[in-house]
Amino acid sequence: MKKLQLLASILLIVIIAILGIAFWGCENPTDVTTSIEGAPGNAQLTGTIHGIVRDFVTTEPIEGAQISYVQDSNVETVSTNSQGYYSIDNLSIGTYDLECTANDTIHVGASHIVTVSFYAGPDTMEYLGGNTYHLYYVEDIPLCPLTAGLNGQVYAALDVENSVPAAGAVVEADFTDWMVHPAIFTTTADANGAFTFANLPATPNVDLRVLPFTYQNITFAVNVMPNVALVPSATVEPQAIIITPAATTPAVVTNNFLAGNVELDQNLILTFSVAMDSNQTQVVLQSPNLPYSIACAVTWDAAYVTMTIDPTLLLRPGVNYYLTVISSSQAGAYFQESFDIATIPGIQFVQTNIEEYEGVQRTDFGLAEAIWVTFSQSADPTNPDNDFQLWQNYQGYRYEVYCEVSWSNGNTTVTLTPLQPMIPNTWYDLDVDVYSTVPNDHAQYSGSFRTTDLANAPLAPTGFTLLNATSINFDTNPLLFSWNTQEGVENYHLYARNDAEYPTWLKIETIPSDYPNPQQSATIWLPAFYDYLLGDPLGQTPFANGTQMFFRLTAANTAGESEFSTERIAQDVLAPIVFDINQSGPANNTFGSEADTIWVDIGLNEYGEPTSTPTRWFVDGGDPTYTIDNAFWEWDSDNFNTSGSWRIVIPDSTDGSGDYLYMIGIEDNSGNSSADTVSYQLW
Repeated sequence: MKKLQLLASILLIVIIAILGIAFWGCENPTDVTTSIEGAPGNAQLTGTIHGIVRDFVTTEPIEGAQISYVQDSNVETVSTNSQGYYSIDNLSIGTYDLECTANDTIHVGASHIVTVSFYAGPDTMEYLGGNTYHLYYVEDIPLCPLTAGLNGQVYAALDVENSVPAAGAVVEADFTDWMVHPAIFTTTADANGAFTFANLPATPNVDLRVLPFTYQNITFAVNVMPNVALVPSATVEPQAIIITPAATTPAVVTNNFLAGNVELDQNLILTFSVAMDSNQTQVVLQSPNLPYSIACAVTWDAAYVTMTIDPTLLLRPGVNYYLTVISSSQAGAYFQESFDIATIPGIQFVQTNIEEYEGVQRTDFGLAEAIWVTFSQSADPTNPDNDFQLWQNYQGYRYEVYCEVSWSNGNTTVTLTPLQPMIPNTWYDLDVDVYSTVPNDHAQYSGSFRTTDLANAPLAPTGFTLLNATSINFDTNPLLFSWNTQEGVENYHLYARNDAEYPTWLKIETIPSDYPNPQQSATIWLPAFYDYLLGDPLGQTPFANGTQMFFRLTAANTAGESEFSTERIAQDVLAPIVFDINQSGPANNTFGSEADTIWVDIGLNEYGEPTSTPTRWFVDGGDPTYTIDNAFWEWDSDNFNTSGSWRIVIPDSTDGSGDYLYMIGIEDNSGNSSADTVSYQLW
């Protein structure tokens, strides 16, 4: 679908600001994944929206584009740099409508709805400490060049054999499908029926429409030529448009809803064959699930040919609505027609591991096996109406089994882990009711399964050790583990979590048993999402910023999965290393008439701690009458604090060259401080 989508999740929260859509767009948008994994429900959230503005045709970045938004009732604006990059920082939670503009004679902008909310999934998330998280959303914006042109011809067919140029016919180029504004460009056919459009947005295509036309007291109907291809920096010439005399009874020429999958906030648009009487128009929108009709606002274009119906309520997913339109043409011809309208599907159950296949229950479920259920789209884990119940059946009674609930795969999969192993050869019932981010949209699943009749699930592994625990740095990957072999085990499962973005236990590796080798070992590469800063130049840094990772191991066979082993902890224990020192200019100011400032740049192999300052001192090595004693430390935040500088002031008429700078105690952002002394002789 070409039309820009408003996310359903927007409607779950208070809309902080909505700017008028006063710009052009060239994008077929995609939905944003909803809900946040790894952040608690009471987290303190702030947000950043950033991205690149590009030419839709050439993909080149656009410098100087203006992106406007509303924050705290104030209109704020940021500009793109030479790389087309923009960043809007320190946003409070809410919904933001970005308005992007550039040179009006060259580019036209694109509309983008971006939700900064607990309900919307960020592209990345940064843990700031305590209960505070910062969300990052990537929103790239394409801008269309105004370089397309179109020449055409329109004729009025008087009968089967004769036609005349439709001189004075009004022709519209309709960009509604591309969400540009104004969406309609208008021109008039000349005496030869020829019409021209210049400087159109260079979208892939456009709909042409000829409005009702009168020739010698004959009224000709609206004619629509859809999907006329456009070419950037070129003028196209489509085939001629032939308009025919209008029938006595008005007819709907085009609409935007009979193809199905109607968006929940979509306006319903109909184009009639003749001009209609707006005062004689009635619209009734009904649903079989509602005892009342849905009120609608109705507007018309200037020619009273195109009617826009705006339902005052959000439509529901997966529902067939019935639209009845009663009206008459301006000539008095009666019109009545009903339409079926199908909205986009709602959340639906897909599959679960308590079934062998669809509808067939498992009878060999592991005693410590976790239960998972997947759905067709992202759920809202924070919805208080979500319900998960696992029941044990025993002698005609049902007993609730308490489970730990976790989400994965963009919140399309919910996993229930029983807090205690299940009982062998016993039937269990599962009831799940999950809500999506769309109001009142939910999916239910109920099923049963029987546990295995084997009671010899493995014991928890012993001797579980992190072999390189004492040599872990901020970017250590992989990790090395070992543990004692157990007889009767098919696989070992390694679980991990951290104290940052991912505090929930996740199974990150399944290791086949190497029996009868008495010692098991594994080299484990951590998943890419365990990273302190995504996209930074240091690559994957799972242990930066004091992040601790926790690991537990289980053993499994056909009877089930064991309890967890002893927990092991991994964290950065190595101090940073100075690998580069550079001096900005000479320390000799003998002939200077005023003080001179130089910088000594210190490059580190990892992130430094921005609140710390190394200890420094100077030892004379040059002019015996002067030794440098004036230096101030500054971290380079633009370089992710992977470097810092000593700002050194050399008084006039003095020479600091040859002096030695000594420093100690350079600290990384995990609290590791270097005990080695670093020296540098100034020149």
